Amino acid sequence: MPRSSARSPRSETVPRGKRGDRSADIFKAARRLFVEKGWESTTMADIAAECGIAEGTIYLYFQSKRELINGVAVYWSEQLLETTAAQLAVVEQTVDKIAVIIQNQLNFMLRYPDIYFLFFREIRTTADYATSKLHDVNRRYTELLKNCLAQAVKRRDTADLSISVMRDMVYGGVEHVGWAHIVRGDAEKVDAAQLARQLANSYMKAFGLVESVSDLDARLTRIERAVETSLERIADLAGAAARR
Repeated sequence: MPRSSARSPRSETVPRGKRGDRSADIFKAARRLFVEKGWESTTMADIAAECGIAEGTIYLYFQSKRELINGVAVYWSEQLLETTAAQLAVVEQTVDKIAVIIQNQLNFMLRYPDIYFLFFREIRTTADYATSKLHDVNRRYTELLKNCLAQAVKRRDTADLSISVMRDMVYGGVEHVGWAHIVRGDAEKVDAAQLARQLANSYMKAFGLVESVSDLDARLTRIERAVETSLERIADLAGAAARR
């Protein structure tokens, strides 16, 4: 298995004219071509032509196509992280948050299976992945799910559940379901939103994070007792005050 380069783009050698840093342009062009032509068929000259620069200019940013694919993976992953975090900020229910995360993951897999597999094969399985920038971005991305699960576990008082194991089960299950559709050739027909909702509900139930009717009844009973106790206490205080 070839190893990916852990070095970042050599920004110190990049010319700074009126157009400034062209990294984002190169990333976008490379991503389009990787999707359209595939990674193996895309050359550095193709990418340069796509973003309107000389081929030699790309090598001021990236020493090789392998270094470029690392940069594209980081760029794409950072966009996914930012988009998902913004979506979660306006969602309240845990099951809805998990559904958002799953849907975004499914959309990436089902729309760009070749790119998803490329990232896994050429980057995530390499020896230096654990110390790479992409690993750090992915860690922050998976923290979004861990935080959602941790809050749900805290509310249910189920401290014996492992958040990390739950996270791995969610992402592992999503990848399994996604690849099943890709292998069957029906990825384009999948309603990612509906599938994400079904998976999120299933995980919530499997982890015991969904309140049953009996749970709700018990909570309501506790609330009623607390209210009655408070009212009795208020009445006692009022009576005591009246006798003074």
